[in-house]
Amino acid sequence: MRPPTRQVALAAAVLLGLSILTSGTSPAGARGSRPAPPPPGWVVDRVRFEPIADPTVANGPVVPLTVGGLGDYRGAIEIGPGQGGLAVIDVVGLEDYLLGLAEMPPDWPLPALEAQAIAARTYALYEVLSPGNNPVRAAGAQLCASDACQVYAGLAREREPNADRWAAAVAATAGQLLTYRGGVIPAYYSSSNGGRSAYGGAPFLPSVDDPEDAASPLHHWRVNISLADLTRIFTSPRQPVVSATRQADTVTLDWQAADGSGGWVRLAAGDFAQQLDQQEPTPPGLPQTVPSLRFSLTTDPANGAAVLDGGGWGHGLGMSQYGALGKARRGASAADILASYYGGLRPTAYPPEQLPSPVRVALDLGRPAATVGSAGWFRVVDGEGHVLAAAGSSSWPVSPGPRPGTVRVVPPPGQAGPPAVAVQPAGTVPVPASVALPLRVPVTMPSELHLTAAGTRPPRGARSKVVAAATGSCLALLLGLVAATARLARSRQV
Repeated sequence: MRPPTRQVALAAAVLLGLSILTSGTSPAGARGSRPAPPPPGWVVDRVRFEPIADPTVANGPVVPLTVGGLGDYRGAIEIGPGQGGLAVIDVVGLEDYLLGLAEMPPDWPLPALEAQAIAARTYALYEVLSPGNNPVRAAGAQLCASDACQVYAGLAREREPNADRWAAAVAATAGQLLTYRGGVIPAYYSSSNGGRSAYGGAPFLPSVDDPEDAASPLHHWRVNISLADLTRIFTSPRQPVVSATRQADTVTLDWQAADGSGGWVRLAAGDFAQQLDQQEPTPPGLPQTVPSLRFSLTTDPANGAAVLDGGGWGHGLGMSQYGALGKARRGASAADILASYYGGLRPTAYPPEQLPSPVRVALDLGRPAATVGSAGWFRVVDGEGHVLAAAGSSSWPVSPGPRPGTVRVVPPPGQAGPPAVAVQPAGTVPVPASVALPLRVPVTMPSELHLTAAGTRPPRGARSKVVAAATGSCLALLLGLVAATARLARSRQV
């Protein structure tokens, strides 16, 4: 009888695979080599740094956290996967968030500061409570820290000269919001409207005359753009632009070729301004080439230029900050200032504990790496609320993880283990289960401790169950193969 060599080889291969699965080694490892040790630190879906009181001192202070290259911030710092890097998020109480806003000079009159605080609180809650699909939401945040949302500088703002006046305005207006038919409104505002606010498509965003906006240095501006530059930017192949005009929201550029033929280019005023901002140098004294879309457009043939004659800086919806300054100088109260811009709405006070808090502010959406630390104590928590470590006076680097949807956090020397001291359970900032305030958008606020991102590794218990199931399957396969081999051998006996 000839031995069934192919069946024996297959059985041996299965046995080898089973030994690899159960031992965690590779065929190369079986020859005496050892696999490379994994890099230090933890690989998690998200990591959160929470400031705590010094556990070794009775009633010790809570020291804010520092994010390298970004600044110092109240609240917790959470880091997760972002756009090609790391998303760095400040999870901070609503009123503390307002303290860090750098939207209005703190030495302005108190009524203007109070109007700004109420508008900013209202706008922030509108964004927090409204669903959305954008990079900020995709990163797990609700607001950004730039002028695309509201300019948030954290503790740098609180350390400015006269910052106590802004803090007083925030405290004096605590819980005050602008609402319409029971819902928080999008309380938009901008630097200057050029003398008339823009219509926002709702009764609470009317277009109104605003003579007090004249307090702005950009209440009126004038920009000359050469026809040669318009030719370079807007015609292809380059046909010489001879005139530029605007009707409503459409800009028309007429061109004429050397042979006498001609034509035109038409585009939206917003696209026209955007391309000029991107490709034309900013004129002296202006923040950008076209500060607002409130401009007329004419041609100056003698100087070979198009002339933009405009006013204001920003979108012009809702409150003008310089208009608020002018009204406050005239003696108007914060409520009067707001009513003049938001269709007569006046602030309504709600108990602060009824308002959603904390808010999640994206400090950066695509940072290559981050370092978080403090001169005080803090704890390090993973995305499921497990405390990884408690540390004091140290900095912890965070980098993108080895797998999509993960980050790696590396403890500094001497901080590699679990907490060496007793710390309170994770979740220093309370999050209400629901919001009592009547809102446009029904919202249930989930616990911060149970937020996880896609791609999270299964818990250790789940991984062990997966390994056990795979081992059992291999054993069953092996036994079946051995039995089949025996039957085949018997069938071939002579």
